[in-house]
Amino acid sequence: MDNRYDQNYGTLCYQLLMAILANNKIDHLFAMGFSGDDVRWLQSLNPEELKRITTTPFPVMGWRPTVHKERIKMWKKNVRENREELQQLDEFIMLGASYPLVRYCFGLTDHQFRDRCMLLSVAPYRGRARLPPEDVQTEAWCLFQAHLHLPTRLRILEIGRGVTVPLRDVWSLLKQWEHEVLN
Repeated sequence: MDNRYDQNYGTLCYQLLMAILANNKIDHLFAMGFSGDDVRWLQSLNPEELKRITTTPFPVMGWRPTVHKERIKMWKKNVRENREELQQLDEFIMLGASYPLVRYCFGLTDHQFRDRCMLLSVAPYRGRARLPPEDVQTEAWCLFQAHLHLPTRLRILEIGRGVTVPLRDVWSLLKQWEHEVLN
C-alpha cells in the first residue's frame, strides 16, 4: 500500500477522533464499534498521544467493529512503550546523563535534550566529565558485568542506579567496556 495513503488515512483517523472527542459525541464511537473500555481509554489520551498512535503506519483497515480490537490493542501498546521510554529518558537525565549519552540511547537532538532538562528542572551538564574514583569504577564494572544480558539502554540505566556519581562521569568507561566486551 502506498505510504502516502497510509499517512493520509492516519491523519484522517486523528482528525475524526479529535472532532468526536472534542465535541463529546461518544455515541459516534459506539456506533463505529468501539467498546466502552476503548472509549474511556481514548478519552484518557492527550492530543499528542492520540496523534502519535493514529498516524503511526499500520495496514489500512476500514472502520469495521471487528478491526477495532486489534487497532486499539496496537495503539495501547504504542502508548505504553512510549511512556516507558519517556520514563527511562527522565531517569537518565535525573541520574546525570550527558547529551552524548542521551543521544546514543534515545536519539534526541540537543534542543530536545535541553527542553526535557528544562521540563525536569535539571541543568544540562556542560564541560568534560570527571573520571570517577577507583572504587566507583570497580562498582560500575561489576554492575556492567552483572547486567550484560540486558539491552544497552537498560544496562546503562542499572549502572546509573547503582553508582554514586552522575552517569556522565561513567559514560566514557561504559563506552570503552562496550567496545571491549562486545567486539
